[in-house]
Amino acid sequence: QCWDQMASVLMYGTLEIDAKGAEDLPRMDYFGLCDPYLRIIVDGYVAETEVIKVSLNPKWDTKISVPIFQDPGPRTNLNIRIECFDWDQRGDHDLVGIFEMKMDKWTFGGPDQEWFDLLGPEEKVPSLRAGEKDQLVR
Repeated sequence: QCWDQMASVLMYGTLEIDAKGAEDLPRMDYFGLCDPYLRIIVDGYVAETEVIKVSLNPKWDTKISVPIFQDPGPRTNLNIRIECFDWDQRGDHDLVGIFEMKMDKWTFGGPDQEWFDLLGPEEKVPSLRAGEKDQLVR
């Protein structure tokens, strides 16, 4: 409870991520199926969507609220990483793909709807370091 009160004092705002869905995911299982879910990571904060069973075109239609603890000014170093996994009953979920970008790619204050491509697990994901140009993984 003490941490919650402290966090509310230090929190700058909230980032709303609207996880709509995905299209044309690769077949991941022996039977050519995929049970996808998203893991969304914003500077250490982690949230996950529900698993959509047996779908290569999942629709999550869920909003994820991420607390922001820094001023989202032009020098923001806030990184967003979205990982798509294929859920497996055994527990060793398979990575389908990754998308990363810097927070200052978006304009604060207004909705921005855009589809982003995932990098496959065998492709190298560029690191996002402070001071680099905005990187959009395509």
